[in-house]
Amino acid sequence: MDFFVSAVTIILTIVNGLYLVFNTSIKKGKICKFIIDNKNNNYYFFTICFFNLGVLIVFTILDICNMGVFSSVKYLSLYCLIFSVLFVAGGKLFGMGVLKKYKGGICYFSKVAVVALLLELTVFNFNSYVLVGGSYTQQALDISTAQIYNMSEKSNGYVTNNNEYAYIQFNNINKPVGTVRVDASAETKGGTFNVGVNFSDATNKSMRTGLMTVCEIMDNERSQYAPCHFSGDVSKLSFNFNVDENNIVKIHSITINSPIPLNISVLRFSIIFGIAALVYLFYIYKKLRKPFFTSIKTCKIGALIITAVFIVLAFTSINMGRISNGDTLYNDFSLTNGNQITQELVDAFENGSVEVSPDKDTSALEGLDNPYDWSEREEKNVPALWDHVYYNGSYYSYYGIAPVLLVFLPYHLLTGYYCPTSWAVLLFSIIGIVFLTKLVLVFFKKFFSNVPASFVLMSIILLQVSSGVWFNLIRPDFYEIAQSSGFTFVTAGAYFLLASNVIGDGKISLHRIALSSGCLALAVLCRPTLAVYCFAALLYLAVGFLKTIRNGKAKKVQADGAASSKFESAKYLLYALLPFVIIGGIQMVYNYMRFGSFTDFGIDYSLTINDFTQSQYHTIMAAIGLFNFILAVPIINTVFPFVHSNFTNLDVNGYYFIANTVAVGIMFRALPMFSYLFARRAYTLAPHKTRKTNTILILASCVLAPLIIIFSIWESGYGVRYSTDFSWEMIIGALAIGFTIYLSVKNESIRRILERVFLASVILAIIINVAMNVEYQLPAYANNSVANSIICTISRTLEFWK
Repeated sequence: MDFFVSAVTIILTIVNGLYLVFNTSIKKGKICKFIIDNKNNNYYFFTICFFNLGVLIVFTILDICNMGVFSSVKYLSLYCLIFSVLFVAGGKLFGMGVLKKYKGGICYFSKVAVVALLLELTVFNFNSYVLVGGSYTQQALDISTAQIYNMSEKSNGYVTNNNEYAYIQFNNINKPVGTVRVDASAETKGGTFNVGVNFSDATNKSMRTGLMTVCEIMDNERSQYAPCHFSGDVSKLSFNFNVDENNIVKIHSITINSPIPLNISVLRFSIIFGIAALVYLFYIYKKLRKPFFTSIKTCKIGALIITAVFIVLAFTSINMGRISNGDTLYNDFSLTNGNQITQELVDAFENGSVEVSPDKDTSALEGLDNPYDWSEREEKNVPALWDHVYYNGSYYSYYGIAPVLLVFLPYHLLTGYYCPTSWAVLLFSIIGIVFLTKLVLVFFKKFFSNVPASFVLMSIILLQVSSGVWFNLIRPDFYEIAQSSGFTFVTAGAYFLLASNVIGDGKISLHRIALSSGCLALAVLCRPTLAVYCFAALLYLAVGFLKTIRNGKAKKVQADGAASSKFESAKYLLYALLPFVIIGGIQMVYNYMRFGSFTDFGIDYSLTINDFTQSQYHTIMAAIGLFNFILAVPIINTVFPFVHSNFTNLDVNGYYFIANTVAVGIMFRALPMFSYLFARRAYTLAPHKTRKTNTILILASCVLAPLIIIFSIWESGYGVRYSTDFSWEMIIGALAIGFTIYLSVKNESIRRILERVFLASVILAIIINVAMNVEYQLPAYANNSVANSIICTISRTLEFWK
């Protein structure tokens, strides 16, 4: 009855959906014309749909009142009723000539809705049909007659002993088994546990073990069911329980051949609808197919919406970690302690010092032969501040001081509390996300204003999902403060640099040049590694300087023309270089105060797992990062999240630190990266006047600078969060090559093919990068029952074949 009513409910909804599809169809087939164009047939179809609504209303009332047997999905009939009302009302309005302005879009999405519902009814719930056509008899197994190990009988069920292996075995079942349902609950609310199912069927008298597992998720009834793919009569069934420490499982009942209820998933429906929406907006929607320069307002609105979505996702990501850790807003903003950046540097600066934790006794470290040798510290049980810099008997911090000077120190002075790491990382990430969007808009406005407006919005999505900043939002610590703040200032510096018109047309903006230089210099004060972008920026500034000189020569000659030209050139250099000098000077003085050298950042004196003072460069260690960050091919299988990392250490014969093994190369996280293979072709197609200059700039900022960063972190090892330092920079260079080639294509059919390829690459980028972030999250949430339950629920929903 449960299955029948659910199926009828959805079928009625699909029929009502067809009414909308037929009424909004632009290209009508014979059936559509027969039904819609004929007034009598249209009226009869509407009458049938109206009758369907009446049936759905009755089903909904019975469902809400819990009268009768309905689908295990709560209020399924209500959802279908709402959809049906929209379908029928929309079809009727179109039939009356209303809303024809939106006919194309509604026709498209009505078809998507009908297809999604059909998929839910059939493909995504095919296990609900497993008993159809077979001689399966539903039976509740009597646990009291079973063979039981390490379990005790309690009220309303049998309970496992704490943290012990237990099983229930039924003998002499002697009938076909198509499904099993294990109605059980765990003591830990929101937790999950596995039930192993062993069996003997007609093909094997002995027990087959380790072939079937049921993952039970609390508050998820569907997870109690599992299809069985046995042969003939089953003689024995055994249910094994391996529960976590401090957890107890109570088994209420075990049933065989119980129909698996339909599970209509909002998540699956939303994914299908989301992908369909991307296809419609970026490939079908006519307004976004117009050139960017004619649709700037539309693009800005779209960019605002996309950026807002990513900000919400950033907020959600950071708060998933907070909630799983039990953090509260009150606790977050009333912290009396912090980490190396949020507290120790703040306290040091307030005390007029650069030494952190001066109260810590370092005499034991001084007595070691080599205080930087982790094994010697461990063997002699010498305490040391982890990942701090130790030099001449004092502790210092290697990590950048820009976040301290701009956020953490002012916050502490104003409130008396230490700023929470998670909210600081979120703040930096959001600012970086906003500037990345602004950078993309100015990039297209200056260089590729003739591409379709959809390309602009797709590029924003591509760069945002592939930027790497998301890895900093999952498990924020002081490492992530450095990464996210560096991301912020590099994106801001790049935006101001392009917006200043140092390259391309337009009057040079000196204040934007100063902001660019200042932001890029501050990026170095966040992460010294990012200094390479400052050197790349000098090339852009040099181009701007030559432009300033040319503009001065082109001016009408006046009495003071020469003096005016020299003044403008000197003014340009002042705005361009002074921020580097001032902010760079601060860093150099800070270095000198710690290590007696203007250029020593102190990385070699870190107290970590490896002795950096003795580390020797090996090219293969640099190649490990190069391969995993750029070339690693993802592994695709049927296990959630379906796209998996493919990390390799290249069989290095030496010590190489691995923080995590989440690795998919940027070539596959953002498929337009393959445009670099066509760089020579793009060079020949680029305007002759500027192609040499632009090639040098792209090579410096989008290729060489990222590669230098990847090679330079060999000593620190591999961690996926390092991709924040170079991902979007490499991708935007690839986009410049790809769009240069696209604009040279005159054949409209080939252009449409390229548009499809770009759209597919953006959709794949979303899928692959989301999968990488999920994979990175899994270890963080493994020990949290609520978070683990949510992830397992999502996994079970998408792995619909289980």
